[in-house]
Amino acid sequence: MRRFLTSLLLLTALLSSSFLAAEIKQPISVRFDVRADWENHILQTPDTNLYESGFAGKYLNFMLDGNINEHFSYHLRYRFNKINTGSDFFNATDWAYLDYNINKNWRVSAGKQVVYIGGFEYDAAPIDVYYWSTFWNNVNCYEFGVSGQYTTNDGRSTILAQISNSPFADRAYRLDGLYAYNLIWYGSYGCFKSIYSTNLVEYEPGKYTHYIALGNQWTAGPVTFQLDYMNRYYFHQEAGYFNDFTLIGKVDYNIKNRVNLFVKGGYDYNDTGNADAFVPTGTKYGFVGAGCEFYPIKDKKNLRLHAFWHTNNDNNFKDHYVTVGLKWLLTAFEHK
Repeated sequence: MRRFLTSLLLLTALLSSSFLAAEIKQPISVRFDVRADWENHILQTPDTNLYESGFAGKYLNFMLDGNINEHFSYHLRYRFNKINTGSDFFNATDWAYLDYNINKNWRVSAGKQVVYIGGFEYDAAPIDVYYWSTFWNNVNCYEFGVSGQYTTNDGRSTILAQISNSPFADRAYRLDGLYAYNLIWYGSYGCFKSIYSTNLVEYEPGKYTHYIALGNQWTAGPVTFQLDYMNRYYFHQEAGYFNDFTLIGKVDYNIKNRVNLFVKGGYDYNDTGNADAFVPTGTKYGFVGAGCEFYPIKDKKNLRLHAFWHTNNDNNFKDHYVTVGLKWLLTAFEHK
């Protein structure tokens, strides 16, 4: 890892100096995203109480975006806080893909991408998700694949179709022939935004689970309300259609684009008897919390202070967390 980091920093410096010397015309951006927190944790079980606290780095991301020409663009995000293995060298790479913009309406992409599943919690960058649902925590949401998208002339709707490796695929092998077929709609209509998807995900050869994910967002002045619902259904299961789901709600109150107050809660449920790898059968997991974000630099989101509390309740344990942290975005090089 040390050699890789050193090589990456040297490569960034060389690229920057080369681009400056050549006075390139195509846009490029090289950024680092960092988050560190102080956390106090109390775990309560029927047998014991555990108290722990400390400072910890949460995320260190390297991001590279640029254009090759008017049609081709590239995007990469590497997460230094994840570990690569010999069998999965791309484990720490969230995405590395190439876009081909045919025109203002059509685009195709190939490479390692987000698996397109709906919902606003799922869609948010991990560095900005303070506490989460069981599904969000367990799903393998970055896989290799191909996708194509269509955006309407008014820009209000984007429909994207994708074929990727299944999130259930063996990450050390990736050649076990399991795929995910994803169709998603991003909508933006004034005060309402949507991230809806329908997904067929192969968990064993020829066996599929069906996701319907409905992400809704309403904005009225300084208040934003998000409501996500995901339903999971294994074909030929004996349990009913609504026996495996995740429900999440969040309210944000923005004060002059400098302070954001929020409340978020959710519930994961699975009573199907199926061996769901992401939300195990028997799960009845609820969580709720509240917090605030403060942006010290006016009209910029490069620096953020955050503090929040949340608790969760499972069948056998209850957690309480109090966290105070800092996130900053460093632009190492940018040419527009």
